[in-house]
Amino acid sequence: MQFNTPQPLPVNTPKEFENFSFREIQCAWNYCCNNGWVTQPLINTISIDQKRIYLETYLNGLGNRQNIIDQIISYQKTTLIDYSYFNWIDEEDKRLIHIILTTLASNFNIPINIGLLPKIFDELIITFDALPYDMSTKIHFITNQRDTWGQIRTKDSELNWLDHNNTTQLNWAWEYLGKFNKRINANINPIENNDLLCAIQASFDFMSHGYKSDKVLFLDRMKKTWSQKKFRDSGKAKKNYHIPLTKTTQMQLEKLAEFKNLRKDQVIEELILKEYEATQLDEKGKNKYFR
Repeated sequence: MQFNTPQPLPVNTPKEFENFSFREIQCAWNYCCNNGWVTQPLINTISIDQKRIYLETYLNGLGNRQNIIDQIISYQKTTLIDYSYFNWIDEEDKRLIHIILTTLASNFNIPINIGLLPKIFDELIITFDALPYDMSTKIHFITNQRDTWGQIRTKDSELNWLDHNNTTQLNWAWEYLGKFNKRINANINPIENNDLLCAIQASFDFMSHGYKSDKVLFLDRMKKTWSQKKFRDSGKAKKNYHIPLTKTTQMQLEKLAEFKNLRKDQVIEELILKEYEATQLDEKGKNKYFR
């Protein structure tokens, strides 16, 4: 795990702080914030070096400094599990990390903030260490994630229809998942193709916690919908229709087409498809009225 090079420490740095790791500084910060001794800014938005300096400045102004330091160290010993429990996690595997973070949020009913640090792995560590649970609970959770990952991970053969280089397809897939509340995390907004693909894959992995038949049905319907969209976009399935529109509606259609950089017929198809999915399909993608 890579973090910024520590800045020079203040002259009166407590000797215990000199060798504090990233996790230990963050843990000390959490402890002081939880006790109301320092003000908690927006989570994860200041660097670890800033937190270190802030804490040292605060402690240097206390008459009972050593007592507070002893409390912090005691808290660290009962809060931080050994780093070896994270060794099975590839720091670059965003797909896996999305799963762990989302399961954390689900199991412990906590908010998850993603995108505030350069590496999502660092956000996982910060979030995990801050859990207000004993070490045995944390160890049980992270080892369970390790043991079940291979079981819930969607097979590559089921997702190989997704093209890493097809930005249009990946954006469509992410939007499709959103329509049915199937996204791995409703608060993330992946932009790059790699991030989009990882988030889409993780969304299907998380569905493995439910009924397998529901996941299979949803995936099958999604693939068919994409195939139909490709066929429609190719122009092979199109027939000429005359749709009378008022001048106002015609003007609005032209403005929408210009705004979306689409043809007018594409805008109409898009609007009809969205309305159909919103009114005719249930959350599993099944037709609500015709079985």
